[in-house]
Parts: sequence; structure tokens; C-alpha cells
Amino acid sequence: TRFRTSTESAREVKADLLIVPAFTDGDLGPGLKEVGLADAYAAARLTGKKGEDLLVTRRDGDRSAAGNVLIVGAAPRATSM
Repeated sequence: TRFRTSTESAREVKADLLIVPAFTDGDLGPGLKEVGLADAYAAARLTGKKGEDLLVTRRDGDRSAAGNVLIVGAAPRATSM
């Protein structure tokens, strides 16, 4: 198993599994809108809390190059002081 981080557009990452965060307070986080899964996340009634995860398998017409996308609840986004 190999993991890597990337600054590429989430739409362009070629991987078996792309992991993108979703934060609380309506902040969808980087990548979720890009791959076209913001509506799926909202439809699942998830809020971004830790432990709330959604696995979306590849479908025809998806905007992501990844085979699957795992949306991970990451709690509030860290703020700088």
C-alpha cells in the first residue's frame, strides 16, 4: 500500500482511492466541490463531524480521475492565530 499527499486538483488525481476532508460549519473542504460530490455529501445528511465518512465508488460521468472517493469528516477546520 502506498499513500501520498498532493497539491494537484482533486479532479486530476489518479488513484484507486482519493480521500478528501469535509469540515463542520458548512465548510466542505478542499476537493469536495471539485469532484462533484458536494450534493452526495449533503444528501447523506453528514455534517463533517469526526467519524462521519462516505465512500463513493466511481460512476460514469464522475468528474474525478480517482476510482473511489472517501469523504472524511474532519471536525472544525483549524484556524491560525
